[in-house]
Amino acid sequence: MPVDKLYNSAKEALSCISDGDVVGVSGFEGLGEPDSLLRELSVMNVKNLKLVFDFPVTRNSTGADVITSMCANGKVERLISCNVPEKFQSSESGLLGNCFLEIIDRNLIAEKLRITGAGLAGVEFIRSLDGNQELEGIRLDVALIKGLKSDDLGNVIYLGTQRNWSPVMAMAARTTIAEVTTFVPAGEINPEGIITPGIYINRIICPV
Repeated sequence: MPVDKLYNSAKEALSCISDGDVVGVSGFEGLGEPDSLLRELSVMNVKNLKLVFDFPVTRNSTGADVITSMCANGKVERLISCNVPEKFQSSESGLLGNCFLEIIDRNLIAEKLRITGAGLAGVEFIRSLDGNQELEGIRLDVALIKGLKSDDLGNVIYLGTQRNWSPVMAMAARTTIAEVTTFVPAGEINPEGIITPGIYINRIICPV
């Protein structure tokens, strides 16, 4: 019997987020962002969040607008991104509100998420001139991802750029919430095409 992972609203699905959580948000250059989840996150009464988000540099996006506003309103304690958001660039202190910006190479963020999902975070596998170094993983409390289609088992497939961050964030999170365009019964998705298995998906919304 399939577990009921489908939630009626973004508000219900996001009820698991608490103060201080580490939250990953999918999206690449404004594409593949979970817009409904982002809008609801912006009005939640939470603080001291740590967000992982790939800020776009070529276009505006819901994610960029929402997360910039959350930083300015004091809801975000730390932002991990590959790029310096425009509002941070124009700030005299280099901060937005009390948010600390941490810039990490895109490939390194992906690897930090991947090794966490693979259970390898903290394993010493990088050797430097000073000896062994640990590559510290990024463990997400919650991942907010965007998918094309899900079934009620939580299996997810993606369209194009949606695939950039969603699969690796889902693997690295304790709770993954997927916003999808289409929701179907189990068995409707070809198993050969499933990209993120349902074991990694805890909650699903499918906005009308």
